[in-house]
Amino acid sequence: MQPNEAYFELIDWAVERAASYGAAFNDSTAYEWGKYIGGRYPGVPKILGGDTNCLWARNLMEASISYPANPVVDPTTLVGTIEDTTHLWVNMRSGVKDGEAVQGYEAVVLFHPTSGRIARPVSIPEAIGHLMLPKEEDRVSIDAVQSGHATPESLGSFTPYEAGDSTKNYKLIAKMLDGFTGPVLGLENHYEGGHYNFDPSFPVWNASEVRTGLYNGVYSGAAGFTYGANSVWQMYEPAADLLRASDYYEPSVNQNVSGSWRRDIFFEGATQIQHVTKPLQNLTIEQLELLEPGRQLLASPNGHTDVAVNAYDALKTNDRYYVYTGHGGSFSLNLGNGLARSGTARWFSPRDGEYYADSVVDVNANNAFIDFIPPSGGGVDNAWLLVLEFSDLEARYM
Repeated sequence: MQPNEAYFELIDWAVERAASYGAAFNDSTAYEWGKYIGGRYPGVPKILGGDTNCLWARNLMEASISYPANPVVDPTTLVGTIEDTTHLWVNMRSGVKDGEAVQGYEAVVLFHPTSGRIARPVSIPEAIGHLMLPKEEDRVSIDAVQSGHATPESLGSFTPYEAGDSTKNYKLIAKMLDGFTGPVLGLENHYEGGHYNFDPSFPVWNASEVRTGLYNGVYSGAAGFTYGANSVWQMYEPAADLLRASDYYEPSVNQNVSGSWRRDIFFEGATQIQHVTKPLQNLTIEQLELLEPGRQLLASPNGHTDVAVNAYDALKTNDRYYVYTGHGGSFSLNLGNGLARSGTARWFSPRDGEYYADSVVDVNANNAFIDFIPPSGGGVDNAWLLVLEFSDLEARYM
């Protein structure tokens, strides 16, 4: 595969020409742009935002980078004017809707926020898609969050910016499910090959950590996820691998200079993401729609809840459970429904997409908690998914 140089020359020309005109969106141009895109590409989901929030300070990144050099200053004084661009996104969404309606389609619109929010000196809404366009008439079709790239220790002490722990993205999924009626997505999970918070003083996200983020999302109720590799999204190639030195450009966000998008498309995590939904693929649409998050059914044999564990519970049929244990921890599952029944338990490996250690599970009507111990444990490299299925024919009242 070779890039079409003429195409990219056209892109270069278009970007430069737009800049020369001082092209900018206002309410009218935002609407017309949305209408044009909606009419030209009807039936294709549209993502607004593009890694931004409706309320934002343009200098926030620069302020957070400069703060460590003078940490005695009040960091809130470094934050510039917070601008409200909600009206632009609302008009763009309206344009998309109208453009698609002419073609006989109902627009599917999402909003891609950042992974955090400004908490000081003023507090803006949490970075969740449906909170960006809160009015019912502007409602997004599918809710979304940016799962993010940071851990608490990598975020530093710049307190005006507040972001969550991206290793606990299931909390964001739960918030969306509680606050939005409709499908939800986990966008921009931490990139394989990128450093925590893109800070080279911290480790690189490995395949196991990336897998855990994806399984945390899907098996806590998300309709899907976004996988990314740090070199691939920026199409980075080392100078030594290029035909011409003039084609080289510096990597972004502390990408390893020896990395290559051509090689990294075969990252371990990239080849394993195909397994995430395998346990769900034989279910009918009706069965999938019955699945609901069931985290409240989990307990630990040691008397505490493992925050790395997520569960689906088919509450309406009570015959199917999926429990993801992100570090291979053991857990107890409340299977009580007033019946004594027998089911089949299998352990699904996110590493190779295979099932292991089949067993029969007998549930006593009077003692509903059953303990489960994965085939291995002790860390993020030992994640497992329990697939537990009961047959209605095997259930009986006691």
